Amino acid sequence: MMENRLLNDVSFSVYKQVFTEGIRAVLQVSPERSLDEAAFPAYAHPNRFIHSFYWTRLRAVMQAINNFGPLDAALDFGCGSGVMLPFLAHRASTVVGADLNLEPSQKIQEFIRFPDKIRFLNTAKGGLDDLKQGSFSLVTAMNVFEHMANPRDLIDLLFNLLHPGGYLVVSLPKENKVYQLARKLAGREFTGDYHETNYQEIERICAEKGSLTSIISLPFDLVFRIFYIRKS
Repeated sequence: MMENRLLNDVSFSVYKQVFTEGIRAVLQVSPERSLDEAAFPAYAHPNRFIHSFYWTRLRAVMQAINNFGPLDAALDFGCGSGVMLPFLAHRASTVVGADLNLEPSQKIQEFIRFPDKIRFLNTAKGGLDDLKQGSFSLVTAMNVFEHMANPRDLIDLLFNLLHPGGYLVVSLPKENKVYQLARKLAGREFTGDYHETNYQEIERICAEKGSLTSIISLPFDLVFRIFYIRKS
């Protein structure tokens, strides 16, 4: 079994390597297709093109967060495998990982030790309403809103959790021909059939909260729409 490693404040290349190895180790002992929703196959994909796109997306988000200045509490909504959480733990004093299914993040912790300051919230059992409004300086929602037919209420809720000056970071897939081609290259687990809302509609809702600042460039912005809003 792969050695259980603690991700301290390391370079992105080391961070990527540790998580890629950990995710591949989890996939080897998990039922086929059981971790598709948490993007495990994407982060450990054997196709270098697909692998690079997903990790470049993550790197762009991390670089933006590094420029936000000191953070107190951070929430990763839809944390999936927990791939963002150790990074956030080195940027914020408190970190919450929230998801409908916490099993993927539990599985990865058999191979990667997460910092103790991270706590988890099972949103299938409620809990978001118990979080104090205005208590976070950062909320991330990576490829979450497109799974919802009516994302407005959730966007409102997450934005209300931010204190003034806080940031909401959103990543969305673009349902265009380039994105569809990438899905075909990626394989059958990347159909996208479960997407309920397109990125333009989500972008429009988010723009009601404030100006959107893009944080990814060509060619990656052909596949992903990634931006942040700073709460006034």
